[in-house]
Amino acid sequence: MEGLQMKFCASVRGLNIHFGDRTVLRDIDADFPAGRVTVLLGRSGSGKTTLLRSLNRLNECFEGYRGEGYVSVRLGGTLHPVYGTDALSLSLLRRSVGMVFQTPNPLPLSIRKNLTMPLSIVAGMGKHEAETAMERALTEVGLWDEVRDRLNRPALSLSGGQQQRLCLARALALDPEILLLDEPTASLDSLAGSRIEDLILSFRERYSVVMVSHSLSQARKLADLVMVMAEGRIDQRLPASEIPEGAEAECFLEKLL
Repeated sequence: MEGLQMKFCASVRGLNIHFGDRTVLRDIDADFPAGRVTVLLGRSGSGKTTLLRSLNRLNECFEGYRGEGYVSVRLGGTLHPVYGTDALSLSLLRRSVGMVFQTPNPLPLSIRKNLTMPLSIVAGMGKHEAETAMERALTEVGLWDEVRDRLNRPALSLSGGQQQRLCLARALALDPEILLLDEPTASLDSLAGSRIEDLILSFRERYSVVMVSHSLSQARKLADLVMVMAEGRIDQRLPASEIPEGAEAECFLEKLL
């Protein structure tokens, strides 16, 4: 873990999250390294996605949510509280801590408007500035050359892999410092998924990434730090190089399946 002794993009202390009478996260303490990829592993229901959503307050969108504890994110070199009276505004938080979901969720609009509308509404950009930011983001995810001549066609006409890259571009266009990825390859075929993985690798150093995954091989490929979750707690923390392979991986997988 020596290489991970650095500043953090986000910190969590004493975090408990409940939905109704169900406790999903219990006494979570975690630091997420800046400029690196942190992968959350664990079986379904272990709390991975809930922990991910705590970093940009998306848990509040769900009925019965209650939370206690302290969460902060580092933006512009300064740690800011996510909750409480002195917290960042929700609009700034969501812009600076972007999120891409398991299933592509393009807006039912044109490819162009999927990017320029959020840039206009959220970032207050004019038409020319928004078009420039759109091209930059689509280029960054390797989609510009594929769609530049059909920007006014429906985003839903794209393939699943292209839709996911479009959603990634939509997050990047707002110039975030932290990216939250909730199993971003789960609904894609192996080729499209591999392309998303290569993009995540290319983001290293430019963005701080926190990602949910169920795949040991994916975590081994992408992660700098792995957090294994079980029953709402962080059970293990280890660098990807320590994820077991071969026969030993069978025992490790028992915690994830």
